[in-house]
Amino acid sequence: MVATDFQPFTIVNDTGFQEFVNLLDPRYKLPSTYTLSEKLLQEAYLEAYNKLKTDLNKINYVGITCDSWTFIANEPYLIVTCHYIHYATKLSQQNFSSKFCYFSPLTMETFKNEQKIKAEDQSLKLIQEVPTRWNSTFYMVERIIESNNALGRILLKLRKAPQPFSVDDMTLLADIKKVLSSPYETRSLTRLGIILDPRFKKEGFRNQENASTAAKILEQEMLTLSHRIQKNEISTNYTESKKLSTTLICLFGFLQERINKKVKSATTDIIIIKRQYLERHSMAENTDPLLFWKVSYLKVLKKLN
Repeated sequence: MVATDFQPFTIVNDTGFQEFVNLLDPRYKLPSTYTLSEKLLQEAYLEAYNKLKTDLNKINYVGITCDSWTFIANEPYLIVTCHYIHYATKLSQQNFSSKFCYFSPLTMETFKNEQKIKAEDQSLKLIQEVPTRWNSTFYMVERIIESNNALGRILLKLRKAPQPFSVDDMTLLADIKKVLSSPYETRSLTRLGIILDPRFKKEGFRNQENASTAAKILEQEMLTLSHRIQKNEISTNYTESKKLSTTLICLFGFLQERINKKVKSATTDIIIIKRQYLERHSMAENTDPLLFWKVSYLKVLKKLN
């Protein structure tokens, strides 16, 4: 509780908290502030530290983001966050028991209408523009367009609320979104993120020129990664070949020499893999991209993702 809810160590001395714990279990004896700070908190820290260290040892790449903000008392803070993807070895499964329900035609029609309304009005939070985020305006305008119908119904129910957006307002917002989306798509990292998403691929770009450029960037990244993998494999094979006995080297030396001279066109393989991925139908919108890449047979793309 102290670490999770940022409670002070003196919480164990509070009368109300002591009575609450005594009500739950009269046999339990609360630890002292010294035990909390010098023993229990240190043990919790070491446990969290070792768990994080174990998780980081299982991954190859991480993303680091920084965010600075100022507390109400003018105390500056710098938050450093590490983002990573860890593929679980097993997928958790949950079975739901089947239940049957009788519907009359009228009830079925009402049910379909309710489902349609829920599908149209997903639970979306409004996004506020942030001066320090260059793309926050784009996300704010995009979210207003997505939730305009729900916003209009809510504003009409409130007496002192401003008027809902008019048709001209929505047309203007759509134009603003179109203008802001173009530079956002031109960033290499954004292009890779879109084209590597199995739900979007090249169809996720508004501008087809950006889609073609993204495909070229993807091919170049795949080539770089493929060369790195081949270099590591050659180094490993060379190390293992040095361990062979002199007799085996004499017998199969000519074969190893021919294998080493064999030139494999990495570019051709990469183009084929890229074409296989892009020409397949895009996945459904509710598809989990992480699950898709976990079971994917495209080795280079899987590692690049």
